[in-house]
Amino acid sequence: MSKLNRQVKHHMEIILRCTAPSSKYGRLLLASRPTSRYPYVYPRDTSCAVQLFRRLAGSSSGYDVADQAFELMKSMAHFMKDVISPEGNWGQRYSLDGDDKSLYKQEDNVAHGVAIICNYLLSAHRLKKEIEDIEKFLHVIDNDVTGDFCTSGPSASLVPLGRWVIRMVFLAIFFSYLSSKLRNLLGSSSGHHDLLFLSTLLLAAPGWVLRPAERAL
Repeated sequence: MSKLNRQVKHHMEIILRCTAPSSKYGRLLLASRPTSRYPYVYPRDTSCAVQLFRRLAGSSSGYDVADQAFELMKSMAHFMKDVISPEGNWGQRYSLDGDDKSLYKQEDNVAHGVAIICNYLLSAHRLKKEIEDIEKFLHVIDNDVTGDFCTSGPSASLVPLGRWVIRMVFLAIFFSYLSSKLRNLLGSSSGHHDLLFLSTLLLAAPGWVLRPAERAL
């Protein structure tokens, strides 16, 4: 365990080099070092990193970086909550101030944004941490489920309409279930098995739900 703990700590030090301080959020994860080529917050990259943070923060192994992992996950979740568009979408990338700096429409970032928020909420629930602005978090998830999520998206033109509709229907059902489970879990102290099952869903989602539509179908 001590060797693994040292290795994880070393990797976290590398990750922290790609973060920047924010007076509002704490530290935000960027796609590169702040002085390098991609000093922006990318929902896609953040979603991948947050999966690691959730495992480190919630592990019973007691990693030295557990608190750092949770705080990074919390900062990114609040950032994503605040930068979502009125239509319920996230762009390709954002400045530290939350300005949309998208250059391309590479994929549908709804799944990335929702996964970041849900990973944080589930981790906070598991660790019995207070969640600030919980109603807005849940509103963001509901908005994604009932908004343009079921109509169209930036990658819609990349796949046949029939496949796009099928994918959107499935994802709408998936996130509807996710939203209802979150409300139940965060509103009560029960649900260890539900939490485990929901975490398993989140683990499975990035394998095909979170990849670009043109690769998924």
